Amino acid sequence: MGGYFIWLLLYELVILPFTKIDEYLIHFLVQLSAKILCFFGNVITLNEGSFSHTIVMDGRYSVFVSPNCDALSVVAVFIIVTLSFSGRKKALLYFIPFGAMVIETINLLRIVGLSLIHRFYPGWLKFNHDYTFTIVVYAVVILLWWWWFQKMNVKLKP
Repeated sequence: MGGYFIWLLLYELVILPFTKIDEYLIHFLVQLSAKILCFFGNVITLNEGSFSHTIVMDGRYSVFVSPNCDALSVVAVFIIVTLSFSGRKKALLYFIPFGAMVIETINLLRIVGLSLIHRFYPGWLKFNHDYTFTIVVYAVVILLWWWWFQKMNVKLKP
């Protein structure tokens, strides 16, 4: 719990006001989502400017990716919980970046999926954004932790 509180303070007081980490991550996710959507034959345009936050499909269906949707806080919680348990330090150096990449990949697929849902089934966008993909992302995080705990036979730090 203390780790998450420290993360929130760090994020709100340092990362958000003084860095562009969210901007770069969102831009990367939007650019990659656009490439995936284009690969499958969709006509995609991105807003102009230094950072793209909006994916526009076929000139009218758009999805805006906000800082709350870049999965940075999910990765932070994943790291905090993982570090709360004992385990081989060398293995942590591999597992934490691996887990972060898995989480961001699932988030990328989430953005692509929400873009397609908005294009073909716009009435289902809110439900899938609020429930379906939230459950999927957190299920993946729980599976990563479960795998880590099983593989490393970790125990809660005293």
